[in-house]
Parts: sequence; structure tokens; C-alpha cells
Amino acid sequence: MRRFIRQTLGLLVLSAALLVRHSNSGSNPSNPNQGDFQVVDPTATGGQRTVTGILEYSGGQFHAGRVREVRTGSTTPRDRKTNDNDNDWSQQDPKHQPQYGDLDKHGRATGMSITMNWQVREDMRQETDPTRAKDIPPGMVGKMNKGHLLGAQFGGSNFDARNFTPLYRPVNSPTMLGVENQVRDYMKANPNEDVTYSVTPNYPPDNADGTPNYIPESVTITLTDSNGNPIQLEHPKGNKVDVVTIDNKKP
Repeated sequence: MRRFIRQTLGLLVLSAALLVRHSNSGSNPSNPNQGDFQVVDPTATGGQRTVTGILEYSGGQFHAGRVREVRTGSTTPRDRKTNDNDNDWSQQDPKHQPQYGDLDKHGRATGMSITMNWQVREDMRQETDPTRAKDIPPGMVGKMNKGHLLGAQFGGSNFDARNFTPLYRPVNSPTMLGVENQVRDYMKANPNEDVTYSVTPNYPPDNADGTPNYIPESVTITLTDSNGNPIQLEHPKGNKVDVVTIDNKKP
């Protein structure tokens, strides 16, 4: 009997605590996750629609102001410009920040260019962990990778739709990774030199019925010095060239 009374009292105390918390949830501005579920303005989340009640936050604020993988739905993928390391890039000189091309009308990434040096690379490098959003990038089929235009080892975003194109697995790694590593090695050997690294996916023309081809035929990579002169890179076939074009062929 005493055990029953203790359990009943415990349930009553818990219910009262939950009631107080709910009644106060709308009056605590320091915690944006309390209160009723409300849709966040997509312009404040890089084009993503989500619900305040399930956003990740720390210390009463959204983690780095960013919506991570916890989200419900979205607007069109081509509106997403969510960088997982925006805060870190904001500390870099503007001339060293990546320039992602706008997504085209089909939501495809169009290219990336960045002027950087060894220290920028060391400051910004991060682990490769591509977004799990199924529609970034569009066109993923079969055994493909979400290919970074700006690799994560250079601080490339793991979330921004403008940084991804569908690449067949062996094309993404080891082929494209091998070219990225040449860029890394050049900067390490010339740490004070600014170089400009550019990557462009090349898509086939639209089909006769107007539908797009989402898988690029190839990817073009260039590296130039501070005067705009080409720095030769070794093509996967073994010869050094000013412009590396990697065919994106199904294995």
C-alpha cells in the first residue's frame, strides 16, 4: 500500500512539473525550441523549411545558426546555400573565401573557384561527411558518390547544394581525390603562394523532350598562380597538363 502511494505521489509531482514547464515554454526567449511548433522563415535557413521544436541548439541558441540534418521538408534544393563551416570562413580574408556558382534552372551545381594558400587549407580543412539529403545533388543513381567540387580537405561545404555533383565512385576517389592531393602538395611545397583552384562539372545537353541530364560527362580542373599563369597538374592518364579533364564514366 505504501509503495502504491509513493508511486502515485511521484506521478503527480511529475505531472505538475510538466504542466509548469509547458505553461512557461512560450515565455522563455533564450530557448527557441520551446513553445508551439512554428515553421521557420526559409530565408533565415538557407531556403530550408523546418520546425523550431526540433532544431538542434546549444546554450539556448541554434548551433552556429545552422539547421543540420534535423529538418522537415525543404523548398527547392537550388535555394539551399547552407554551409556547415560558414562561421570559420567568415574569419578568412574575403579574397580567400570560396565562390560557388549559382545552381542552374535544374538545380545542378555549376562550378567553384577559390584563391587559397597552405595556411588557408590548414585552417579550413575538415572531414568529408556529405549531406544525407536525398535530393542533393539531383540525379544520383546506382553506385555514385556525392562529389565535392571543393573538397572537404580544403574546407569545402558538406551541406551546400552548390558544392555537389553526381560522380561515379572510382571517378570521385581515387581519380578526383588524386588531383586534389596534387593541389594540396603544391601548396605545401609553396606555402606562401596564393593559388586559384577551379572545378567545373560539364553536363550533356538537355534531352529532346527538354528534360535535363543531371550526371556530368566530365569535370574540368585548373590551378593557376597569383599572376593567372597555369600550374600544371598530372592528368590521371599520366601526362602533365594545364587543364585536367576527368571523364565521369560508369565503371
